[in-house]
Amino acid sequence: MLSQLSKIIRIGLVASVFFIPATSFAQKFYKPTIDKFSGDTTSSTSQERIASNDSFSSTTASYLNASIKKINGKYFFIITIDVTTSDNQYFLVSQGDIAFIKLADNNLVKLSSVAPSQAKRQTIKKGFVEREYFVADIGYALPNDSLQKMLTSDVSAIRIAVDGANFDFDLKAKDSQMVKNMLGLISGGK
Repeated sequence: MLSQLSKIIRIGLVASVFFIPATSFAQKFYKPTIDKFSGDTTSSTSQERIASNDSFSSTTASYLNASIKKINGKYFFIITIDVTTSDNQYFLVSQGDIAFIKLADNNLVKLSSVAPSQAKRQTIKKGFVEREYFVADIGYALPNDSLQKMLTSDVSAIRIAVDGANFDFDLKAKDSQMVKNMLGLISGGK
C-alpha cells in the first residue's frame, strides 16, 4: 500500500515538473520583424489576459489583455480592453489619456496613450458564453524608467482612463508575474 502511494506521488511530481513550466511561462517573444518600407525593427510578446472582472452567472464582464512591443528601441505597453455592452457605453481613448499602473510598493506609474483609439462593438464567445463587447486596442508609451519600476515591483492594479470614465482592474499575483515576464522578455531581447 505504501509503495503504491509513493509511486503515485512520484508520478505526480514528475508530471508537475513538465506541466508547471509549460503553463507558467506561456508568454512568447516573437522574432523581430523589419518593415520593408520604413526599416523599423519591431519585437513583441504574445498578448495575454492579465485581468478580468467576470462572473459565469453575470451578464457583465470586462477583460484586460496586454503585450509589450519594442519599435526601434522604444517600448510600448499594448492594452486591449473588452467590456460588455450591457453595462457600458461606447468609449474613446484620446491621445495622451493616461493609464495608471499601481505597483505593490504603492508607487504609481503613469503611461500616456500614443494615439486615439475608438471602441468597436463585437460579438465575442468566451468559453460557453457569447456576449456583445466594446473592444479597444490602446498603445501606451513605456519609458525606460517606467519599465524598470515595473520590472522591480509587482503590478497590483491598472486604471485605464477613457473619455468620461475609468476602467479599474486588480491583478492577481500570477498575472502580475506574467507582466514581469513580458517585460523581461522584451527588455532582455531574448
